[in-house]
Order: sequence, then structure tokens, then C-alpha cells
Amino acid sequence: MSPQMNTGPKTGKGRVYNTSPLPFEEIKPKELAHLENLDWVQKMKACPQDPEWHAEGDVWTHTKMVLGALVSFDEYQKLNETQKKVLSIATLLHDISKPEYTKVEEGRIISPKHAKIGEHRVRELLWDFPIAYREEIAALVRLHGFPIWAIDKKQVHKLILKHALRIDLHLLYLLAKADVIGRIGSRQQEMLDRIEYFKELAEEMNCYRQQPQFYNDHSRFKYFQGEDDYPSSIYDDTAFNITLLCGIAGSGKDTYTNTLDVPIVSLDTIREKLGIPHQDKKGQGKVIQQALEEAKQYCRKKQSFIWNATSLTQEQRAKIKQLALTYGGQLHMVYVESDMDSIVSRRKDEIPADKLYQMRRRLEMPTLDEAYSIIYLRN
Repeated sequence: MSPQMNTGPKTGKGRVYNTSPLPFEEIKPKELAHLENLDWVQKMKACPQDPEWHAEGDVWTHTKMVLGALVSFDEYQKLNETQKKVLSIATLLHDISKPEYTKVEEGRIISPKHAKIGEHRVRELLWDFPIAYREEIAALVRLHGFPIWAIDKKQVHKLILKHALRIDLHLLYLLAKADVIGRIGSRQQEMLDRIEYFKELAEEMNCYRQQPQFYNDHSRFKYFQGEDDYPSSIYDDTAFNITLLCGIAGSGKDTYTNTLDVPIVSLDTIREKLGIPHQDKKGQGKVIQQALEEAKQYCRKKQSFIWNATSLTQEQRAKIKQLALTYGGQLHMVYVESDMDSIVSRRKDEIPADKLYQMRRRLEMPTLDEAYSIIYLRN
């Protein structure tokens, strides 16, 4: 049976976080009628687009055209069933955040950051999907414009390798091509040419339909920190391990640490000792400073330890990544999550439900360019 999403609670502003009972099944253009009364689809229908790029009209019209283009590709028909499910759902949702972020500026209709916000929105909608499938869908939504603009990016080779660690670039290529064909615009051929250039680059780097190959995990980690060229072969001289836990408060990180016989630097434990509640934003600085000092003590002794905090964003994780780089340690990550009902129930006496849902909205999933290894756990 396909996993279903619960409806979730509302925030104080009345926003429903989960609104679509999408199953993990291939989405077919002829079967879209049953979705048209959903709130987010209604918003897409009402959302205009710039006629220079989208003369076909509103976002929902465009979405249906993109799905139609996608299923017409011979390459799509050759995909396996799981790939079709992932790609068709990503196609359905690729512009889901356009209604929220569309505005008129200097007489033009624009939708800045809709792909970035779309990744978070998709993660909310599909929270109870299997993690691997959900995250590939979310990544496709986030990156669906990348093949068009790759040629203009600085360090484009590094970006392609980074994205290839996260998703199958063949699926990204097909989504980008369908996104262009499924619209009416004057620059269609130019965009298709750009997408083909992206494909050629990925093929030259041997990561178009496979993950990039590195000499070892150490070489991969160093490469993405900007210390070497690709492909690189760097001798692993690390002396200890840092295990960074990340996940929304209440996900079960403490339960995981109980299975390991390693010293733990826990922000919750420090917060409790200092008597600083979660809602005290000023006090969080003291908590983090003490935690970092404890971590540095272990690093100086080359002693492996666990960093136990929410660590929801790349910026938050970067502090610990820098410790690994400075002191010569290996950084491993363990991401833990649970269903939102369980998370809210576990932390209801400490953290309001709205705050926990906001944590989920901020979540940036850890990816292999950040660490030597990552374990993803559904608690």
C-alpha cells in the first residue's frame, strides 16, 4: 500500500501544513482531474506567469503541459517504475511554490526563489513518503532550473558533481527538457540548447547516470571543501571521528545516541544545566559557545565524539565541519526523523507545535558533499 500523508495541524495563522493525499504512484496527465479541487492546485490555477516565458498562461496550465511533454519522451518510457513515480511527482510539484512567491516588479511577473522554497514545501507535503524517494523528488523540484542556467554558473563542474551525489542527473535533464517544451515562449530553442550542454558536461564527467567516483571518502570531502581538483586522490590522514546528529527536536536523536559508547556534546543537556529554555534566543548563544568549547576539547585530544543538536541547516552544520577540517577528523552525519504527530507529542511540554513545524520548514537535508558518510533514519 502506498504511504499516505496526514492532514497535520494548523498554525496560529490557520495555515494547513499537509493538504494533499498524494500516493507514491506515477502521475499521468489523463488522471489529473481528481486533483483540481485541492487548495494548492487552485492557487496554481490562479497564478499568472510572464507571457514572454509562459504565453500558455497560468501555472497549472503549464504544469499539465509539462507532464504531457514528459510522458511523450521515449527516454521517459524506458525508465523503471520507481523512476517514473519519482519524476512524474516531481514534475507535478515543480512549480508548487510559484503562487506564494509570484509578484510584479517593473511591469514583469517574476517568481524569485520559488524552486528553493518549493523544495521545503514538497518535503512538507511528502513527509511520510520513504525518505530516499521524497528527497529525490524534493531535489528535482529544487534544481529543475539548473540545467538551463548551468552554463552561467561559476564552478559549474563542482556544482554538477554535487548535484550528481544527490539525484540522478538523467531525471533532472528530462524534467528540465519537459519544463521547456511544456510552455509557449520565444526562447525555447535557446533553453533546449543549454539543457543539452548541461547533459554533455555531465556525460564528460562520468556522472550523468551515476554518482561521481572519488578515490576515497576523504578525497570527496576535501574536494567539496575546495581543497583539490577532480578527480583527486588524497591520502586519508584523519585521526578521529565526529558524528553529527541532525533532525527536528523530538525526532529520536537521543534514542540513537544511547546505542553508542562515545562521549556526547548535547545542546539540550547544556541548555538544561544552564537553565536556558528553548524560547530564549539570546541564551542560545551561551549554549552553543559552551558546546563548541567541549567539542574542541575532544578534538584537541583526537577523541571521537557525538555532536547532538538539531543542526537543521548547512550553516549550522558548517561549524562542526570546520572543526573536522581544523583538527583532522572525519565528519559523519546521522539524520533522524519521525512522523510529526510523534514529534509534537514528545516535545509538547517544551516546544510549541508551531515551532516544531517551523523547524521542518527550515530543514536542509544533509548531503554527501558535507560529510564522509550520512545515515538517514526514520524513527
